[in-house]
Amino acid sequence: MSKLLSGDLKDFSILDLLQLLEKTKSSGKLTIKGKNVTGTIFINKGEVIDATFEKLEGQDALKDIIIVSDGFFVFDKAPVKRERRINISRDEILIQLSEFAERWKKIKKEIVSIDAIPQFETTIDNDKISLSRKAVKIIPLINGDRSLREIAESLNISYFDTADIVFDLIGKSLVKIKGVKKVTTIEPVKLTVQIAHNLLEGENGTWMSRILGMAPKSLIDEFEDEYVVWLDAELVGKWEQRLKKRINSVVAMTPRYDGLVLRISPQISLEDNIVFHNKLAKKYNLKEGDVVEVTPNL
Repeated sequence: MSKLLSGDLKDFSILDLLQLLEKTKSSGKLTIKGKNVTGTIFINKGEVIDATFEKLEGQDALKDIIIVSDGFFVFDKAPVKRERRINISRDEILIQLSEFAERWKKIKKEIVSIDAIPQFETTIDNDKISLSRKAVKIIPLINGDRSLREIAESLNISYFDTADIVFDLIGKSLVKIKGVKKVTTIEPVKLTVQIAHNLLEGENGTWMSRILGMAPKSLIDEFEDEYVVWLDAELVGKWEQRLKKRINSVVAMTPRYDGLVLRISPQISLEDNIVFHNKLAKKYNLKEGDVVEVTPNL
């Protein structure tokens, strides 16, 4: 049975956590949840083998994870079955991440947030200024309206690299920060835990029968095998309409663990319930009738 370790990033830096997990030769998944961002580091016997952050994977994802300092973490200790995408040694990873963290401290003095909006102070003369390939891609997107987050996501490059390039342009007095773009947020919704022990029998009454009456067997199999939770489709639809984006996962605050990132499957007529398969409920030490708070995982 897997074990969970969770806490606040104000008390433990990501580097501290990785060093601890290295010393204890732990295996599992370290999930980092910051303001409107989520990253995951996969660890096998204390060694970082892969990472994901938004659409990024591998070392690019690690760059962005290391800049998250305001939020919380959850380490799910369990065997890791994951393709290795990070092929440098443990020592090299820690050295790189330390360098990124130090560089970020300098960047953050000028760029307070990845939602900061850069704009030009003067026209760039490419004949006089040496620019990297990434800088050449970023510059056309700087228009005084797009945030660093939006620029990075449109180019599918890391927030760290985007901020680093803009920081360099600020140092050359070519760009300044106009302000910080307001990000739409969703207040937490309180939902009651329902536990499905055997979906094919629909043992939990009317609401489960309504789901099974419309759900194909492939969806039921996914729910049982992939640790997916079910949420009311109308609730998810309201979130997506307000945020103008697809919602595939949520962050849940449970009575015993904070900041669990869970994949979701929208279903009709669940109303104020969140449905866990029995295996997943046991993993997170949840009981029928527990109340959890969930927000979209942005």
